Amino acid sequence: MMRSVAIYAVLAGATTLSADQIELRGSAAPIEGRIVSAGDAGIRMEVDPDMPALVVPWHQVRSVTSGSLLPRQAEFLERGEMLWRASGRLRRGDIELAEPLMERAFLALRGASGADARLAAEGLLRCRLANGNLAAGVLPLLEATRLAEAGAPAVLLELPPIIDVRTGLCPHLPPVLALTGSDLRAAADLAAAGPPRTAALARLLLAASDPSMSVPEIPGVEDGTFGAEVIVAARGSDAAAIAALSERLKGLDGWQAAWAHFALARGLLARGAADDRTAALLHLASVAGAHDGDQPWLAGAAMARLADELERDGKGDQARRIRLELETALPAHPLAPSSAR
Repeated sequence: MMRSVAIYAVLAGATTLSADQIELRGSAAPIEGRIVSAGDAGIRMEVDPDMPALVVPWHQVRSVTSGSLLPRQAEFLERGEMLWRASGRLRRGDIELAEPLMERAFLALRGASGADARLAAEGLLRCRLANGNLAAGVLPLLEATRLAEAGAPAVLLELPPIIDVRTGLCPHLPPVLALTGSDLRAAADLAAAGPPRTAALARLLLAASDPSMSVPEIPGVEDGTFGAEVIVAARGSDAAAIAALSERLKGLDGWQAAWAHFALARGLLARGAADDRTAALLHLASVAGAHDGDQPWLAGAAMARLADELERDGKGDQARRIRLELETALPAHPLAPSSAR
């Protein structure tokens, strides 16, 4: 369940704007003024009585000079330093060292608001995806979406966006996983009571593994229908949806083309007709052959499914070659033969 951000009023008796100082990380000049409050979202400081208070997230704070000790100051400063170190490692591509710090911060800030919470959610999501652990990326994705929708400032601006602004989807986390455990509970909670865009994404992820659920569009984005079209086509029960996505495929490239090919393959295989099966295998081959670089998880899943289908057709030699290619190209993939042993 989400919790509200704890805000603690401090220094109620302060009378001068120059009483307090925040020293920032990097080369930025210190900020002087009157600290109004502090909490998970950061320090609120009044610099000019005629202007709104600034909110300084903890990952930007090196130290605080004040006439009074802020509530939980040591805890917040420690967490801020942890996020600062984790974000630096992530920017350098050091996923192994960044991930445990991002995870600690994410667990502490889940349900909070502000730039620190968004940094932790997006940072952990990037780490999970870099490791190919898509299932463990669902909770960070939902939190990152909620925080972006709430207007929490983005921090990792020098990295490519982790959520596509046109579709509201994460290009590296296709809706193909069956949610279980805490992921299922979190998605159900947000689907029922989350803000509109986050609730729609949660329902979409749930609908990916539950054919009885209706599939929503994602509101407030330019192409909010794409996720729904992919899931409905993958179910195979709606011939018109398959035809529409097949037609739309002509104008897609990159990750959207990979998602569409994979969804069409699943939908056509579910239909079971001989002509559909041939077309489905071609869609799988397209994902496996063209998207191992930009969509490694989906490419590996396509290889594994293609090998299984070829084996069913009595083409064991071809199936073995594809499994060997999967093992060679994507040895850490959860569907690779070595991972299954």
